[in-house]
Formats: sequence, C-alpha cells, structure tokens
Amino acid sequence: MKNTKFAVLSVFALVTGAALLLLADTTPSPSSTSSASMVNVNAADQDVAPFFTSTDLEGKAFDLSVYKGKVLVLNFWATWCGPCRREIPDFIQLQDEYGISGLQVVGIALDEQGAAIVKPFADKFKINYPVVVDAKSEVAALYGQMNAIPVTIIVDRNGKIRSRQVGMRTKAQIEALAVPLLKEK
Repeated sequence: MKNTKFAVLSVFALVTGAALLLLADTTPSPSSTSSASMVNVNAADQDVAPFFTSTDLEGKAFDLSVYKGKVLVLNFWATWCGPCRREIPDFIQLQDEYGISGLQVVGIALDEQGAAIVKPFADKFKINYPVVVDAKSEVAALYGQMNAIPVTIIVDRNGKIRSRQVGMRTKAQIEALAVPLLKEK
C-alpha cells in the first residue's frame, strides 16, 4: 500500500512538473531569434519601448514618459507570485544604489484585485519605486506575450528594449544588463 501511494504521488509530481514547463512562456519576443527565457535584443533588432499611462497605487495618473532618458527596469509581477516576491528586495536595492545614476525601476502589478491588494503589499515590503496597477493586463499587452511572470524588461536611455527576461532574476543578473546601459548616451 505504501509503495502504491508513493508511486502515485511520484507520477503526479512528474506530470505536474511537465505541465508547468509546457505552460511556461519561453517564446521569444517577435524581434528576437532566441528561444531562451532571457532575450538580449541585438542592436539591429531593438524595439522601441511603448510609453504608457496608468494609475499608481495612490490612484494618481502615472506617465512612463516622465522617465525618458533613464535606464528603465520594468518588472511585471503579482502579489501572489512567489518568485516575484523574492525579486522585490533586489529591485529595492537596485533603485537605492543606481537611481541617482539614472536607473529607474517601475513595478507593473498584474493583480486583478487592483490597488486594494497591491498597496498594502507595497507598503509592507517598503517598495521605493513607482508601482502601477495593470489589473486588465493592458500595459502587459503593449510589451508582448506574458504567459508567465515575473517578466523584466530593460530599456536603454534612448527608449530601446535591450532585454526581456521571463522568470525570477537576481540583483547581479539585472546589474549585469542594466548598469552598462547607464554609461551609454
């Protein structure tokens, strides 16, 4: 009986893991030929990042174009997403360390419940960068396919998308991509 339960649980775990892998978004962006979940965009294929307006956690208008000329780290996330939650302290540190040099982190929360759930979460985590609510995934649609989160998009000072990453990334991984862009004109 014990062996049967173990076998059934093992098969269930394998099937569940395979299903999750199939559902993960590893589709490259239209401008890239890479199939990896991290896409570094070639200079010739760079897409211009769409600027957008939305609502911040205080219910005020948010306009991304205010940050024109900065290196943007756009992070699509949700409060219920474990990997998203683990990234937030790194984004807070990146904003603290590189904000003065022209880096701007922007969180785009995809929670369907909106600011009512995101604001207390942001307050608890002491998020030090702007967070907008994209409950209907309208902003996410501007930036392409989002079948999995977190998604982090790095935009250079000229408004070109330089990297699109699906899945959790560490501070060091984001630094390796974003900090060199701070030196570009």
